[in-house]
Amino acid sequence: MLRMTGYGISIAGLLLTFASAAFAQDTSDVQTRLNDLEKKQDEMFNQLESEQRKVQTFFDDRLYVGGFFESAVTGLWGSETATQFSVTPQNLALNIAADFNDSLRFNSQLLFTLANPLQNPDNDPNAPSIGLSPTRQFGSVTTTTAISQAYLEYGSTPEFTLQLGRGYVPFGIAFQLRDLVLFRRRGGPQMINANSPGNIVIAGGSWSGVHFGGTSRLKERQWGYDLYSLTPATDAATVGGGARVWTDAVSPFVIGFSTQVAKRHGYTYEAVGADLKVRVGRAGADAEYATNYTASGVGVSRSYYVEPYYTFFNDKWLIYGVADYLGNPLGQTIGSVVDLSDPFEKWEFGGGINWLPYTFTRFRVGLLYNDYEGSTAGTGGINRNHFALDLSAGVEF
Repeated sequence: MLRMTGYGISIAGLLLTFASAAFAQDTSDVQTRLNDLEKKQDEMFNQLESEQRKVQTFFDDRLYVGGFFESAVTGLWGSETATQFSVTPQNLALNIAADFNDSLRFNSQLLFTLANPLQNPDNDPNAPSIGLSPTRQFGSVTTTTAISQAYLEYGSTPEFTLQLGRGYVPFGIAFQLRDLVLFRRRGGPQMINANSPGNIVIAGGSWSGVHFGGTSRLKERQWGYDLYSLTPATDAATVGGGARVWTDAVSPFVIGFSTQVAKRHGYTYEAVGADLKVRVGRAGADAEYATNYTASGVGVSRSYYVEPYYTFFNDKWLIYGVADYLGNPLGQTIGSVVDLSDPFEKWEFGGGINWLPYTFTRFRVGLLYNDYEGSTAGTGGINRNHFALDLSAGVEF
């Protein structure tokens, strides 16, 4: 018969204590490793699923990368416009943003364009004097790179946000669209395409220096404001400014008013505009009016358009129509060395269809009739009217 002395019992108890401690330690290590593994899995899941555009920088800040790409086939024909098609333009934008903390961030956009630009786009009969064809035609391929926007932003509340740098001007609806893929009609309305490198027709397209604005609620409705500075491309040694207010107080409308004051070739101009957005169920419309004038009243330009649309099949298809007017007494025919004055008035009538199979893609088919009006409609006996066909696709990433 086995008997254990008190000494033997003490040794056995001690061994059991060590064993229990070792087992507890092993269990703790395993649990710690499991917790670490779960934490790493959660981080990987969050990075892959909820923050696909997040990149970790050397300074441990949050960096986001995105952008868009758009490619188009453009066709032209008319009574005095040769039938021609070209794969142009192709636009690639790279958006880079960084969050430094909850209040401070950086935003930027680089835009790369490869295009066969349209030479003598308004059939200026005087174009041969600067080495161009007397009628519009696609030219040789060109590439451009531009910093569309780059600014440091501070804002801890929706009521006030301060931006320092350069960005798209908050004037009306179309001037503010950051990504070309967002336009139902590729390229947008005439008013944002009227400027030439040496002239501002309706309004300067970029603010520079300081921009601050915000949004707030008044009872059940929202309103917002913007104030900004700019140096116009035509007068590099001057600083102008602009402002905008908007509200959705009258449902289902969003109404905005904009103004901009700056120098153009030494003379002060003022641009004013009003815009309206409405959406009721599947139907909606955008409309804008803008004019640019000087104290002398000479060279007053104006533009307005209405673009109704209707969506169907769960918003994956959209049809739109458009009537778009531009009166441009400051029109120019751009040559390689010299530019010519070429004032005109023009309506664009037409419509098209968009297919949006995913939220980040847009395929378009659009047809416009360009109808020139007034005393410049047939300058030099040349008919300026023509049709334009657009087949384009875009993707945001």
